[in-house]
Amino acid sequence: MAAVQVERSSDGAVWTVVLHRPHARNAVDRATADALWQAFLEFEQDECAKCAVLYGKGGTFCAGADLKALSSKVGTDGLSRGGNKVTEPDPNSRLQE
Repeated sequence: MAAVQVERSSDGAVWTVVLHRPHARNAVDRATADALWQAFLEFEQDECAKCAVLYGKGGTFCAGADLKALSSKVGTDGLSRGGNKVTEPDPNSRLQE
């Protein structure tokens, strides 16, 4: 099962973005961070989307960064997305509101 799932209401206005790594208390590793990034980019591009709810499966919202993944130094290029450095937020983004 994917680390991040996106569920949409029937009219597409409400999105529920679900962290699904209960074995790791929904801690965020590189793959999960990338999946979250992609989910919220898709949310921003969907004109029908009005509200996004971030939810964690398994009784824990999110334990934060996955320290095991950080200690193994696998995929820890924290500031890159698709090879591009993220330096400043997009001032035109709805995610800034």
